[in-house]
Amino acid sequence: MDLNKLNSKVKIINNELPIEIFCKKKIKNYYVRGQVIEQKIHIWKPNSYERLGDAIYRIFLFVLVNKEYQRKCIEPLINTHIKDNIPKLKAYFSPTIFPIIHVNLTEMGFYFGVFFGNTEKEFLKKMNIIDLNYLCIDDERPGGWEFERDLEDDPVNTKNNPSVYIDYTDINLDKKDPYILNSIQKNKSIILLDIDILIDRVTSKEITNSIPEIISYEGANFYHSFSSYYTPSELLQSLPHSLFNTIYYNCNFQLMNKLEYEQILTKIGYLCFTWRKYNNINSEFLSVLNSLRKDRNSNYNVFKKYCFKFYDNLIKLLLLKSEINQCQFCGDYFNYIKGKKYCSLKSEEKDCGEKARNKRFYKAHKDTILPNARKTTRELRNWYKEKGIKN
Repeated sequence: MDLNKLNSKVKIINNELPIEIFCKKKIKNYYVRGQVIEQKIHIWKPNSYERLGDAIYRIFLFVLVNKEYQRKCIEPLINTHIKDNIPKLKAYFSPTIFPIIHVNLTEMGFYFGVFFGNTEKEFLKKMNIIDLNYLCIDDERPGGWEFERDLEDDPVNTKNNPSVYIDYTDINLDKKDPYILNSIQKNKSIILLDIDILIDRVTSKEITNSIPEIISYEGANFYHSFSSYYTPSELLQSLPHSLFNTIYYNCNFQLMNKLEYEQILTKIGYLCFTWRKYNNINSEFLSVLNSLRKDRNSNYNVFKKYCFKFYDNLIKLLLLKSEINQCQFCGDYFNYIKGKKYCSLKSEEKDCGEKARNKRFYKAHKDTILPNARKTTRELRNWYKEKGIKN
C-alpha cells in the first residue's frame, strides 16, 4: 500500500470520526474496508523542556469484512441506540449485548476499528441512525476513570468525513498468507489486512529536518521512564492500550497477545529512549537491538510488522548518522567503524569475515570441491563398512 498516495486523498473535517475507506471490488465474499485517524503529538528538543512544535500523525487500518460482520457485530450496536435507549455507556461493554466491539470514545476517536456498512451507501444509512451526542453522557467508565463532556461548551461534531476509495490493486494482499487463508476458509467475519502510521505534517520548520528521527521515538513511551521529559512524543503514551484493544477485539486478531505486544514495544522503547537521552551506542544497546532483529521473524504477522515500524525507523536513523553498521554475513549490527563490513572476534566475539571468505571460496570452487568431498565421503563409508563400524 502506497500510504503517501493514499494520504493525499484524505481530507479530515471531523477529528472525532475516522475517515472511512472503501473499495468497489470484492474479494470472494469480503469487502475491503479501512479507516484513518489523526493524532497530534508534541516534539521536544533532546534533553530539554523546550517544545519545538507538533507532528501530526495518521494511523491507517485495513480489514476485510463480510455481511456476517454487519449482522453479528454492527446491528447489535445500532439496536442499543434504537430500542434500548440505555443511559449508561457501560452497556456497550456488556458481553451479552456486544461480545466483540470495544468502543473507543476518547484517545482514538469515536468508533475507530468499528466498520458501519460494507459499502459507502450502507455506511451513510447506518450512521444516520447513530446519535453521537448519546455517547457523551457523564459516566464512570470501566477502568476507574471518568468520561465527562459538557455538550453546550464542547458540542460533538457529527459531520461525516469525505470517504476515500482505493483500487483493489492498491492493496498488497498476500493470498498465500496462512492467517488470511485460514480466516477466509473459516468464514471469519472480520480479517485484519494492515495497520500503518505516517507523519502527515509538522507545525514548525525547526523540526522539518528531524522527521526521520521523530517516528523512531514513539516506542520510547513504552520504556519505564516514558513520563520523563526526554521523550519527544505523547502518541503511544495515550494510544497503546486502546490500539491493542482495537486490533485484538474489534478486528478479532489474536495472533499476538498483550504481553508479547508490550514486551516488543518496551524493548524498542528502551532503544529509542536510550538513544534519545544519551546519543550513545553501547554493548547493552546493541544486544537488545540484535535480539529484536532475530525475534521479529518468529510468528511474524501484520500487527507485529506495525510494532517493528518504530524499530525500522530507528535503524534507518542510526545508519544515516553512521552510528552503526550491519554485518554483511550474519546481519547483526555493530558500532560503526569506517570500512568494517563484518563482525570481528575482538569486539563481537565472532569472526564473520572468515566465514564470508570461506563461503566465497566454496562458491568459486564448488565444481572442484564437491566431487572430491563426495568421493572422500564414499570411501570413508566403505572403510567403516569393512571394519564393521556403524556411523
